[in-house]
Amino acid sequence: MTAPHRTEPWPLVNREAELKAVEARAAAGRSSLIVGAAGTGRTRLLQEALRRLEREGVAVHQVHDLGALPVLLERHAAAAGTARAGLPVVFGVDGVHLLGEELAAGLAEQVREGRVLLLATAPAGLALPAAVHELRRARLVGEARTAAFDLAAAVQALRARLGSHVASDAAARLWEATGGNPLLLSEVTEQAVGEGTFRPVRGLWHWQGEMPVRQPHGRVAGAARRLLEPLDGEERELVATLALTGPVPGHLGRLPQLAAAAERLSHRGVVLAEQAGGTLRLCLAQPLCGQVAVADLPEPTAQALRRQLADELERLAAAESGAARKTGEGRCADGGGSSRGGVSSSGRASPLGGASASGGVSCSGGVNVSGGASALGGASPWGGASPLDGVSPSGRARRSGGVSSLDGVSSSGRARRSGGVSPLDGASSSGRASRSGEASLSDGANPAGGASLSAGGAALLRAARLRIEAGNTPPAALLYPAAEVALRCHDFGFAERLARLAVGPGANPAADPRATLLLGRALAGQGRAADAEVVLAGTDTRSPEALRARVRNLAWGLHRVTDAAALATRASGSAARAQNSVVDLLRDHLGDVTTTGDAVLRETSGSMASPALQSCSPLAAFAHVELGRPERALTLLDSCRTVAGWQEEARHTHHAVHAHAALAAGDDVRAQAALDRLRATDAPYDLSRRLRADVLRAALHRAAGRLPQALALLRRAAAVRDGRDWFITRPWVLAQLAAVLAESGQSTEATRTLIEVRLAARDVLPYPLADDHTALEEARVLGRSGDVPAAVRRANEIAVRAAEAQRNATALAALHLTARLGEAAQAAAQAAQLGLVDADDTGVGPLHTLRAAHIHALARRDADRLDDLAEQFAALGRHPLAAECAGQAHQIWRDGRRYRNAQLSLAACRGRLDACSGVPLPALPTVTGGPMPDADPATLTTREREVALLATSRLTNREIAHRLTVSVRTVENHLYRVYTKLRVTSRAGLADHFGPQLTHS
Repeated sequence: MTAPHRTEPWPLVNREAELKAVEARAAAGRSSLIVGAAGTGRTRLLQEALRRLEREGVAVHQVHDLGALPVLLERHAAAAGTARAGLPVVFGVDGVHLLGEELAAGLAEQVREGRVLLLATAPAGLALPAAVHELRRARLVGEARTAAFDLAAAVQALRARLGSHVASDAAARLWEATGGNPLLLSEVTEQAVGEGTFRPVRGLWHWQGEMPVRQPHGRVAGAARRLLEPLDGEERELVATLALTGPVPGHLGRLPQLAAAAERLSHRGVVLAEQAGGTLRLCLAQPLCGQVAVADLPEPTAQALRRQLADELERLAAAESGAARKTGEGRCADGGGSSRGGVSSSGRASPLGGASASGGVSCSGGVNVSGGASALGGASPWGGASPLDGVSPSGRARRSGGVSSLDGVSSSGRARRSGGVSPLDGASSSGRASRSGEASLSDGANPAGGASLSAGGAALLRAARLRIEAGNTPPAALLYPAAEVALRCHDFGFAERLARLAVGPGANPAADPRATLLLGRALAGQGRAADAEVVLAGTDTRSPEALRARVRNLAWGLHRVTDAAALATRASGSAARAQNSVVDLLRDHLGDVTTTGDAVLRETSGSMASPALQSCSPLAAFAHVELGRPERALTLLDSCRTVAGWQEEARHTHHAVHAHAALAAGDDVRAQAALDRLRATDAPYDLSRRLRADVLRAALHRAAGRLPQALALLRRAAAVRDGRDWFITRPWVLAQLAAVLAESGQSTEATRTLIEVRLAARDVLPYPLADDHTALEEARVLGRSGDVPAAVRRANEIAVRAAEAQRNATALAALHLTARLGEAAQAAAQAAQLGLVDADDTGVGPLHTLRAAHIHALARRDADRLDDLAEQFAALGRHPLAAECAGQAHQIWRDGRRYRNAQLSLAACRGRLDACSGVPLPALPTVTGGPMPDADPATLTTREREVALLATSRLTNREIAHRLTVSVRTVENHLYRVYTKLRVTSRAGLADHFGPQLTHS
């Protein structure tokens, strides 16, 4: 399988809606303007639209030379120029913003007269000729926008180019690095394929080595530079600053003085201005372009800028962590005297506010009154006089109070609006990143240790990186927290570098236990488990963190679960009990986990300060859920009356398990409340925590039938490679992604994703609980892909394994799938044999009970019970299952020739389908929108037809009876027979059958 390096255009994907809109406008005699940022495919869309119109017989002229446009206009001035059905000639103009005013006026005149249709392109954010602008205002020209690809579209484009599936993490990293910009995506891919860093491995395309984000070169750097033009000095300074700092508050350093540049670049989609926690944050939409801007700086300027920004970021981290300690909420402080509502140099309200980080207040004209000092109180790194005084180094007065003297440096780039910032719960249905202010997959991180580190974590990490890039060694006070942050964002290579700097050259790592622990975790994160064991073996296992790290590495890294159990047993204290419970989960000893949790609860008498309770109660609750007792899990978690004083990691785990238990119980209200609390403990750049949160939020959306939202979250979760956790594993995440793809009707991609699931399973520790969940998701994919026998066989195997381990929740879910796939009698018998249906345990929860009842109702073909179950599933918010039950009842009623009941069930099914998306299982009846077969008005008697026609004319039964001189009861009997024969349930349904006759009547 190869995909040779090539330069021809990629297949056009994800632009069908825009093309149809252009074609529809042309058919209606309206022109179209294609607007978008550089590199988003405006020209490709224009060419494809012209090609399609020409294929339909429309006369098309693409203007390659704008100077030739007057000749073309003159040639068609006197003629209508129609080629078919009165359609005028279509003129394709790539770059209408380049037209002079006189030429644009001549073109606009022919558009107004209807002799010419205009199909043109223009960059976003740039001014149009006045005549073209007037056409837009007069609504003679409609607009089609080209945007950056969302993740799903990027995956589609990569697969179309490469000819096979791309690993989820590789696709997500490419999308993040390029901001979804189609030009950058294609250039990065082509260069990497040519260099061999992006190649197929075992049927999947994988990225080998680092992404070219920090040091773009070759054709990638060339493409980035093309996207950056044109930029003035201020804009270059802003782009370079944001490339070095990443997402930062708008009041950092000199950013307030660059307000006008930020406004301009925001309109062009280069810079994103986002509200996050009440603070305006700025970031670049495309990291690659920013790095090119930095690479083009003179070296002395770049180094000075790095040192200055490192100082600013350290101050920002201190301000944020101080504010977090005071408020307890971890929100960013304004810090540095930022002034909201400042006015930019143009006199308009600035998105940045008007005060510098040093407290100097900017006047409305944009000139800082600090008299030329930089934000740090020193000289600007750009050289010459500081631009804060409103005078350029050349001595010319500038209209803006913050124009950089970097006028000769080329670089920087356009960006999409969703790049660099990833969604929290707000992942959009397209997979596009939201404006939550959360750091990108490739950038951020967050520590676990307390509000101060959480709040300032990203700033600390970037400060440490900038100091190292400037040739300095960060102080120890910065190395330790920065290394912790790097671990949290899975930047394990940089975490190792920081840990070794903390140890010092030639020093014994054991002499610094904190640095040793950081180093061991960094090595383990890189897959160097044997090296990590050597380092971690020298740590003090009395430390909870050290014990957790070594047990995790032994189990997940070296697959030595027995040794991990022995280590946890030899240790003492609450940490040892928690790690014993983790190992018991891995070994499928769930009963031991619940026993430990119950014992800890008794011993501590519910003391919230007990470390043992904080560590063990979420593990015990998780085990209760898997044992099929979610209500018991919720009771256990609720007994922890308040967790506000818990350690941050324990609090996060408690909320995550609470949401998991509520979902298993079918209580979506409690699940949402737990997710809201989870959001409060989320550190936006902690990938491990974000992974848990994304999976839980996806599960809630999926249960309610909101598949686009679930799909977006799971795509992002699949980008996190390190899924080695008792709560979720990487194969399990990928399997959920595959299942939701199948449920969304994307069976081909779902099947390809299963290949990724099986490859990922080779690299992780066998974990029976997670392995059976993964296998169950695979069975769901098989079922929706049409391989029902294989799906049933897989589900039955899972049910037996899970029941033997007393994991009743998984066993029942597997048998429920078997029943829904058409083998209900077999599933009911097996459920009874395994004791899963008639259990007296009150902790099972309503969802467990409804699943068991659904199995029995299908086995008995009890349509009445299925209709009842549809209502009960809907009451729990499980609309897909409600639709299935109603659809199954409809089929059974129909088979029994109970057509009126069948029609009622069909209406209920359609109503439930309106509340969700997706496709039914193959064993379910196809629910269509037309009348039932064999419904023929000709079978009605003359009197029945007469009553039916009167009923459709909005007469009441009493009015019909009076008109026909019969009793009301007779009318009701006639209508009952009409409804039964026509398979309808209302007078509106009658109108569907008698529509042509109503006008005549």
